[in-house]
Amino acid sequence: MAKVKVGVAWRRDGNNVAHAGDLAVFQHPSLVNEVEVFTLAWGAANTPADLTKGELKNMDLLVIPGGPHANATQIPAIGQAVDNKAEGNTATYADARAKSELDLIEQARTLGMPILALC
Repeated sequence: MAKVKVGVAWRRDGNNVAHAGDLAVFQHPSLVNEVEVFTLAWGAANTPADLTKGELKNMDLLVIPGGPHANATQIPAIGQAVDNKAEGNTATYADARAKSELDLIEQARTLGMPILALC
């Protein structure tokens, strides 16, 4: 039986630990022989060379991990301000990541692909 191909949207932190953790979830002993995991990175993303990169069109499932800060596309709850707004270089990254994730979600929906989006 072929392994399920899981595409995980790229995210970064100072040491690329966050994304490594996103991928490591699928290395659980009960999944290791069932799942193959790929990083889905946007064109300008500065990703480590040791990641196995893939394309959404070749995946069976899209995973969108959570993140530490908001971006310009997010709407706060009624009566509340966005208190974790990204600024400076982080804002540029947050906007690029949001665009990439929204594009991946749109493509996955078009393909009829399941999506696991975490908050």
